[in-house]
Amino acid sequence: MQFGLQTFDANGNIMLDTTSIVGILIGKVTVAENQMTGIITDAKLAHGKPFAVPFIAFTTTALGVGNGRGTLITSSQPVFTFGHDTITWVRPAKTSQELTAPPGVIYYGVYSGV
Repeated sequence: MQFGLQTFDANGNIMLDTTSIVGILIGKVTVAENQMTGIITDAKLAHGKPFAVPFIAFTTTALGVGNGRGTLITSSQPVFTFGHDTITWVRPAKTSQELTAPPGVIYYGVYSGV
C-alpha cells in the first residue's frame, strides 16, 4: 500500500503534497541599533536547509542616505553564512553617509523536503 499526503483547494487542485518544499519558521532574533554582527545557534536548523529573512526598521529620522526630506533610501543589509546548526550574519561597514545602522529583526527557519 502506498502512503502519502495531499491537500486540495476548493476546486480540487493539489496545493501541497509529499513533493512540496515547505518553509518552517523556527524563530526570530532582535538586532540592536548599530549591532553589526551576530550568530544564531539553534539545533532545529540541522533539520532542513536554513534560511534567514531580515527586517530592518523603517524610519523617517536621519539614519542613512536621504533625499533631504528625512526619507531613508538605504541602510546596510546583513550578509548570512549558514552552518550545520548556526546562522552567522554581518552587516557591511557603514558608509560615511550613514549615521547609524538601524535596529531590526531576523526571522529564521528551514526548508523541509529539500
